[in-house]
Amino acid sequence: MKMECTVTGARLVARDVAAMTVRAPELAAACEPGQFAHIYCGGGVYSLTRRPISISKVEGDELGFLFQIKGEGTRWLAQRRPGETVDLMAPLGKGCYRLPEQGKVYIAAGGIGYAPVIFLAQRAAARGLDARMFVGARDSGSIYCLDEMEKLGVPVEVATEDGGLGERGFVTAPLERAIQADKPDLICCCGPEPMLRAVARLGRTYGVPVQVSLEQRMACGVGACKGCVVPVKGRDGVHYRNVCSDGPVFCGEEVFFDAE
Repeated sequence: MKMECTVTGARLVARDVAAMTVRAPELAAACEPGQFAHIYCGGGVYSLTRRPISISKVEGDELGFLFQIKGEGTRWLAQRRPGETVDLMAPLGKGCYRLPEQGKVYIAAGGIGYAPVIFLAQRAAARGLDARMFVGARDSGSIYCLDEMEKLGVPVEVATEDGGLGERGFVTAPLERAIQADKPDLICCCGPEPMLRAVARLGRTYGVPVQVSLEQRMACGVGACKGCVVPVKGRDGVHYRNVCSDGPVFCGEEVFFDAE
């Protein structure tokens, strides 16, 4: 669905990371964790294609977004103020996180991959699932919005590569210890590919299903341009899927990671 939405809030939450909320009652009722919006980012050459931005939360009739400011387009978007409008297409993506009806869910996020899993934790808490979050980043300045988890009552373990906040190292270390101590029914994750690969490997090692959200450059966002195609494993060989229209969430077992 394409529509003009009114901005209701905008702020910086970390170094080069912005949060924005828009009022969109029709969209809020239809969104699922893992889906995204394709947002038009101003005028000029940098607006030739929209930007795919994960839906970070849904509250009432509002959608929330968290995004990294990487270029002119996202810088323009971060400068929107309440009362202004943005042109977006949403919700996009057929592949969403699929939560169990009951049980324990571990959610792992790295970097800007924290954005879509806030919505996932929101949905898990609403269902009464036993959810636990593991967040990794380069340093303490790249950790943000942990208060969202506190409001949901979801415990969080943090790991930073420089040790500035939480455990020093990669987030897969506390995640693996948690799996060993109390194996979950599902692991969901979003972040850079090396992290997704490592979490998928943990799932195989300990016999836990893993769902991963892939990050890929997109142009059309609806599967027409084939610009975000990835190979996945099928029963009869390799298949090619669009991250935008078939994903962005896939089973960890079916994804071909570069180093494997």
